[in-house]
Amino acid sequence: MLKPKSSQIPKPTRYQNAAIDYYMGLTNSSYLHYGYWEPLPTQDEELTLTRLRKAQEAYTDKLYFLKSPLVGIKIF
Repeated sequence: MLKPKSSQIPKPTRYQNAAIDYYMGLTNSSYLHYGYWEPLPTQDEELTLTRLRKAQEAYTDKLYFLKSPLVGIKIF
């Protein structure tokens, strides 16, 4: 696939793409959200990239659970 010349891509789009690439490289994650923090971190707790990735996975798991057709069905 041919890449378009950079002059054909609007400047804001190039900056957004660069920011997304940077964020994904920094977090080593394909998620573009802040995650689901349960419980919320306290002021004294250190926020790390490892904890961010865990929160992102927790949020994705929560979305999958809410989307599941089995939500609300009691299984005995």
